[in-house]
Amino acid sequence: MIFVNGQQQQQPRVIGVGPIQKPLHIVVGVDKSGGFGKDGKIPWYFPEDLKHFKATTEDGICIMGRKTYEDMLEMVKARQKKKKKVTKLLPKRHCIVLTRQEGYEAEGADVASSLIDAITNIPEDDKRKIFLICGEKLFIEALPFVSTIHMTIVEDDYDCDRFFPLEYLTKKFQPVDGKRGENEKLMFLTYQRTVK
Repeated sequence: MIFVNGQQQQQPRVIGVGPIQKPLHIVVGVDKSGGFGKDGKIPWYFPEDLKHFKATTEDGICIMGRKTYEDMLEMVKARQKKKKKVTKLLPKRHCIVLTRQEGYEAEGADVASSLIDAITNIPEDDKRKIFLICGEKLFIEALPFVSTIHMTIVEDDYDCDRFFPLEYLTKKFQPVDGKRGENEKLMFLTYQRTVK
């Protein structure tokens, strides 16, 4: 079982597909309570964290939920007011959006119906790292298969309503690298799985 914000969540059962063979990475920023979202948005803005995210995920495959994608698309379009169509959501990264909506089209990204669908459609010889970048349901579903977690800790409380399952993190992973940001509120940590 995985616990999120004190509530028990059922671990996913993968039916008809063997274990995920590719290593998965999670990239997430959390406040000191483990929260990463409020009202569907990231409740903080630190350019240093955005640079860290870009450096970590560059040349990789980024998988995200539909709501995260739509928020990100809105931000990109606001910055690129003149462009009607977004050709690249995250430059130098291949983006995949997870949704069960039939016929959903994602500007600047591919679409998959599930995490398993997304992973199995990545060619076996593709050596790019796979990063899961949000949201809560995706994190819970993927955690049993994740090998590495790149976590930014924001040392403040933002009264979030979406939380990363820190209890699972402390039982199954251990920190292998870390550094304080130039902004004293930020800590960048890398965790590796130690327990299956």
